[in-house]
Amino acid sequence: MLAMMDGWTLSNTMWGLVKTKFHTSALGKSVSKYLIAEVARKAETFKSQELSITAWSLARMKMRSETVLHEISRVALQRTHSLGAQAISNTLWAFASLNQYDAELFNALVNATADSFYEFDP
Repeated sequence: MLAMMDGWTLSNTMWGLVKTKFHTSALGKSVSKYLIAEVARKAETFKSQELSITAWSLARMKMRSETVLHEISRVALQRTHSLGAQAISNTLWAFASLNQYDAELFNALVNATADSFYEFDP
């Protein structure tokens, strides 16, 4: 079943685990590990919003997966031109929350912020 899940389904399932706090249960932790492994395999196919929701979900779950964070960073760096304000802020917040310092990603996102500054609504 996981093999059939696309980026939208995976990212929103992870988001749902966080919002329902299911990820704190033993079963939820197990499900999260399987989802994270699938995200690592499919990150290249994710849209920008799906990447940022996944990063946000990982941070909220306090699950620091080097493999997934590296993939999110790699793909986000290729798509900085298409990242909106919400995706930029979610991604920066998630990486900072997980103490995952990625200078190249941070610099690229800060530069992308200048391009999408008008989208930010405090």
